[in-house]
Amino acid sequence: MQTIASQVPSNYQGTYKSRLQEAQALLKAVTDENNRIYLEPIVKEENLKKPEAQSFVKFDMSIIDSLSQTSPLDEKMRHIVPP
Repeated sequence: MQTIASQVPSNYQGTYKSRLQEAQALLKAVTDENNRIYLEPIVKEENLKKPEAQSFVKFDMSIIDSLSQTSPLDEKMRHIVPP
């Protein structure tokens, strides 16, 4: 019966480094592929279009009171989910 120490290969450090390099190469390949396939390219700030004025809405201050009130549902549910 062999001991565990005799089963460990003598070139453990070399095997570890080669496996680490393989994993790093695979990580780089997968990251590059994901960036190419799934992500949109990053647009530089100077190439961004200026937003059109018609896309903005003028904020009506008359609704600020209703926005700042707590919901009646909050009072009913506060014992279930702490604030």
